[in-house]
Amino acid sequence: MLHFTLRCLRLYFIQKSRVFFSLLGALITFILYLAFLKDNMASSWPQLPGVNTFLDYWLLGGILAIVGATTSAAGLSPMVEDKEKGVLADFLLTDLSYNQMQFGYFLASALISLIMQVLSLSLLFTYYALTAGMTLSGLQLLQLLGSMVLSALVWTSFNVLLFGFVTSVTSFGHVMLLLSTSLGFFAGVYLPLGLLPQASRWVIQVTPAPYFSSLFRHILLAPTQAAMTQQVPDFMLQQILRHTGVGLDVGFLTSASQEVLILLGFGLLFLILMPILGKFSRKLALHSL
Repeated sequence: MLHFTLRCLRLYFIQKSRVFFSLLGALITFILYLAFLKDNMASSWPQLPGVNTFLDYWLLGGILAIVGATTSAAGLSPMVEDKEKGVLADFLLTDLSYNQMQFGYFLASALISLIMQVLSLSLLFTYYALTAGMTLSGLQLLQLLGSMVLSALVWTSFNVLLFGFVTSVTSFGHVMLLLSTSLGFFAGVYLPLGLLPQASRWVIQVTPAPYFSSLFRHILLAPTQAAMTQQVPDFMLQQILRHTGVGLDVGFLTSASQEVLILLGFGLLFLILMPILGKFSRKLALHSL
């Protein structure tokens, strides 16, 4: 099974276009932010000290949330290709069982998500360190790494469920496009969550996306937020955090530890659904051969 997992990793990284398109949603977000989103948001809080620093960390948290989801999804492209090309049938003639192959796809996709999150953080942190003096402590890096592992596992569980019913590369591309486009909104990057209608916010909050972006932002903004409490009235700071999605408004503003528990709940739900829905996706996969 190790060789099967390594094969899936190689199929992802060997195609540079696949790697590029899996990061396209995050790249578009970054360009839009530099082009006008940052200036528009900064102009809303001219009295906020360190607003540019706040927004840079805020964006980085949102991008990490997007990358974790899109790269995990792209990492499952070999699974769909194997279904379409009939390669799945060939593997079933070996000593690999269908469940072992599914675990191999899962493991490869989760590793891809983790690797690409670390790479994205490294590149963006280097950019902001050189242009804006961004810093991260050792504790923040450890917390970010743990959150990235959680993101990789939760999103891969979700994507295995989603793409288990996709049997053609064309359909895979359509679903990927929809996922990449919608994640910018669901992660609260294209528009801060505070600008959305209440009904839209509740729809978004039944997905993992806003909780991951909020979790990353809690970690990244911890020192900045602590400094701001000395300069900004508490009611104003809470209003800004609620508006920008640093903490989700579920009757109260969620903390980082509460978001971890919520995300573990999502992961558990997806793991419970995997064997149930997996029976149907297996029939669909074998029927398509």
